[in-house]
Amino acid sequence: MTARQTNLARVTTTNLVLDLRTAPGFELNLRLPALAIQRENLAVNGKLIALLAGVLILVAIPIKLFVFSDFGAKSDGVQLVSADTQLGDAADGGATRSVAAGDTVPATRVKSDKPTASWEEVIRTCEESVAVVKGKIGHGTGFLLPNNVLATNAHVINLEFEENLRVYFPSAPKKKQGPFKAHFLWADRRRDLAFLGVECDVNNLELAEDYQFSKGQEVIAIGNPGIGGTEMLPNAVSRGMMSVVKRLDKHEFYQLNIAVNPGNSGGPILDRDGRVLGMITAKLRDKDGIAFAIPIHDLERGYAEVVGQGWDTTPELMAWHRGCTVLERLVQVGDLYIAALDANSKAMDAAVARGLSPNAGLHSVPEQVRKDVQVINKIFGDNLEKNVVLTINEANLYPEDKERIRQLWDVVREMKRNYDTPSGTVDSYRARKNFLRLKFEKLLSNDQPRKPPKKQ
Repeated sequence: MTARQTNLARVTTTNLVLDLRTAPGFELNLRLPALAIQRENLAVNGKLIALLAGVLILVAIPIKLFVFSDFGAKSDGVQLVSADTQLGDAADGGATRSVAAGDTVPATRVKSDKPTASWEEVIRTCEESVAVVKGKIGHGTGFLLPNNVLATNAHVINLEFEENLRVYFPSAPKKKQGPFKAHFLWADRRRDLAFLGVECDVNNLELAEDYQFSKGQEVIAIGNPGIGGTEMLPNAVSRGMMSVVKRLDKHEFYQLNIAVNPGNSGGPILDRDGRVLGMITAKLRDKDGIAFAIPIHDLERGYAEVVGQGWDTTPELMAWHRGCTVLERLVQVGDLYIAALDANSKAMDAAVARGLSPNAGLHSVPEQVRKDVQVINKIFGDNLEKNVVLTINEANLYPEDKERIRQLWDVVREMKRNYDTPSGTVDSYRARKNFLRLKFEKLLSNDQPRKPPKKQ
């Protein structure tokens, strides 16, 4: 399958491969119609094999990897900005409490008739509320709203199981920085919005509920861009201005002239009153200073959903979130095994054509392919089997979605067996590889699991 060169790329980093600017690597690929990413650049036999594409989401890899989203033909060259990440166990900490549905929403900072603050004052007042959202696969940015609700991009947490999520506030007083456990509350993956519950004693930001887009308005963005390896710039600040409202993939975005980088996804756009005008989610690929933000009205709608339900996330919503995460992880692992099986098959064909044995061909497969398989198994395989079992036995998901996940799990395990222990003839190995590829592709022909209705 040839890859479509996608135009939008959400950026987050994870410890899967070397920095793509300095060494060959691979990229995540969420190939479900409403989710998805293009993965490309898997080094095999000295060539870069382009792999597959999709539609919406992000996740990168530090060491550094960009996810490309296809937002339609008019979005040429756009790169979604997301999280920076590192591999390793997330630290424990924090607790949770319940906020009742319908609670009032107090604002920590209220717009007044006082003179407009300087940017230094805005940063000093607001940066405490901006967080690093970290999991075992990656990290991004988020910001605290009233009722201890943290807003971020859905793509920052899409591949993370809830138990692995931690939140840090790098600019808060030391005793308030965390890490805190995060409780999944609500997400709209198509709009790339997610909200987490975080029990902490940190000041919150205020949404600019009455905001009307103003072309040329000066704004700042706060986020956590990575600078290589596991290093980041905590709560780094960029200044720019509102440019135009752009429609991409049926959704409106604010386009801003501002510098953002991998790690900024989920960070706030602030005005001179310290109010949130939007959420950074994308940038123009290969061009600096052209970024995109989710508008305030979408943030308001999502936050209203959370306030309406309170912290008591329904079992149906939790089951849906886990099912989506399991499905996306299976896609990542399956896609890599397809590439690895292709590498084995081509190497054996080449060896036989030169009069050598198939085993000689297998020994010629680049070491990087084997390393990639080991690393992605370690990362995406973490807690995967446990969550697959929970998902396929989950009463709150549709039976057909559970069956599709069960079949994907079976196919991925069969791919792994064929990669780990090649057997049979060259022709039979190729035939099994093609059969598994077709079955895998067929199971990805549908969208993410359907969100089940809330039980009355």
